[in-house]
Amino acid sequence: PDLDPPHEALQLEESFHEAGRLPQVGRKPEEFRRWLAEAEEETQILEGLLRTGKDQHALDGPAADKVFRQVGAACVRCHGHYRDVPQK
Repeated sequence: PDLDPPHEALQLEESFHEAGRLPQVGRKPEEFRRWLAEAEEETQILEGLLRTGKDQHALDGPAADKVFRQVGAACVRCHGHYRDVPQK
């Protein structure tokens, strides 16, 4: 099936939101929770840009690309600090 970029961004946004509701996330450092919330916010922006672009048949490619890269950088930052290293 064809992928729908706004829907894919929405799925990621919802994943961040639901992750934030997990009890174990509440026990993580404040920085982790803040980064998770920021990633959710950036993904909301991306979904909005993609949805508007689809609805109006006029995607703001540079803006969407910028936010897409910000979301990716947020993932790399958090994973590099919390997931891809041994935890104490």
